Amino acid sequence: EELTQKDIGERLGVSQMHVSRLISRLLTRLREGMLSEC
Repeated sequence: EELTQKDIGERLGVSQMHVSRLISRLLTRLREGMLSEC
């Protein structure tokens, strides 16, 4: 399902800004996880 950050925020009851920060944090964590496995 294709959702914009705004859509996700509305579903979770948080602002788009908050969703954006969460996504950034998740991507950083994923990247660090991948790097540590190599």
